[in-house]
Amino acid sequence: MRHEPDAIGQPSCHSEAAMPSARSFGWRHPATVLLLLVTLPVFAAGGVVALAALPFVLAVAGLDQLRQFLRPAPEPVPVRAGH
Repeated sequence: MRHEPDAIGQPSCHSEAAMPSARSFGWRHPATVLLLLVTLPVFAAGGVVALAALPFVLAVAGLDQLRQFLRPAPEPVPVRAGH
């Protein structure tokens, strides 16, 4: 007797498709570990650089904006009529 899936596209827990084979299961853990060993230091270094550089960048950008605000405004150019 054939066992029908519980939902469309979802194999039941007793079918062979739900159980990964030992062959496909074996390489997934080392691949995951290698991926984490590469990505986690990259993201950690990026976070450290961002935390170290962000206050400096905000301070420099903030000073520049403050200087622009305090600088006297240029004289407006008159609009020529009849053109």
